[in-house]
Amino acid sequence: MKIKSNTVILILLLFLFLSTSSLLNLQTNRDNNIQESILSNLNTSATYTTSIVIDDMPGSLNNWTWAKDQGICTGSGTASSPYRIRNHFFNTSSINTNCLTISNSIKYFRIEDCTFNGSPSWAAIHLYNTTNGYITRNSNIGYTGAFVWLIYSNDNRIIGNNASLCSVYAILLEATSTENIISENIVSFNLDAGIYIDSDSDTNLIEDNIIHLNPYGIFFDSSSSSNIVRGNSISNSTIYGVVLDGSTSSNKFYSNCFIGNANHVLDDGGSTWDEDGKENYWDDYLGSDTDGDGIGDVPYDISGSSGSQDSYPLMSCPKKGTSGEEGIPGYDITILFSSVLSITIITTYIALKKKNFNF
Repeated sequence: MKIKSNTVILILLLFLFLSTSSLLNLQTNRDNNIQESILSNLNTSATYTTSIVIDDMPGSLNNWTWAKDQGICTGSGTASSPYRIRNHFFNTSSINTNCLTISNSIKYFRIEDCTFNGSPSWAAIHLYNTTNGYITRNSNIGYTGAFVWLIYSNDNRIIGNNASLCSVYAILLEATSTENIISENIVSFNLDAGIYIDSDSDTNLIEDNIIHLNPYGIFFDSSSSSNIVRGNSISNSTIYGVVLDGSTSSNKFYSNCFIGNANHVLDDGGSTWDEDGKENYWDDYLGSDTDGDGIGDVPYDISGSSGSQDSYPLMSCPKKGTSGEEGIPGYDITILFSSVLSITIITTYIALKKKNFNF
């Protein structure tokens, strides 16, 4: 019996939709399900097809007061009543600029429950010289260049977002962006690095993220030091799970799970891979555990010129899946298949478009 090509395509599209929905449902512990957020935003939120720029520099005409008058945000900019940019759909994929830029701001603000479809050469959310931001429960649904891009921005929180399907990076910190927290995000199917830390961006915390099927899971470059990376699931990176440039140093990694990466780590800078008995799990560790304490008897050697080791490698992944079993949270073969299919489609699209990225 012959199956028509159109039928095959429909089946593949249906499978991709269903498996992608499975990925979105990984954040079952969050207040709002990301998939529900996407649907509700597309149906009910205000839609912006031009770039929104909020510049709180004294004398600026498009400051927070202007944004509130325009209906872009609510609130008053204090810790107890932050400006809220909520339930908007930013659809700027056809123009070469960021979807939403906030610059020169020290006011408290939240960007939440928004959906972004931006240009492949630009960012969904761009913070420049900005502090006190809280970015949560947002989703990228297009081929946006980067989901969140920070420059000279400190003390911001990027928590619980779907930072996936970006044509360059999901989250980019550069130019001395410090003391930021990147936590509980899904960082998957991006075409370069999931998280890129660059240009003296120090003392940031990267924790409890699902970083899955990117060429590089996390990339540290240009003297970015003293960052803490803990409790992340870093899986199926097609080149490296983590890369540390030779100019980096003193970054700390513990309680992470490295599973199915083409290469787990390249450490040319010299970082710490165990912290007070809180070590990492490596799925290619070949050592034994003769005393049954859950820690390998011999160190795990980490590739790179620094000669780093994880002195006390874990014998099992400390992260819990949705079934309660140890492993990558929510990880299954459906997600793996959809990951391969998705990244293949996106790679082909970008190659055809031949865009020049601005990062």
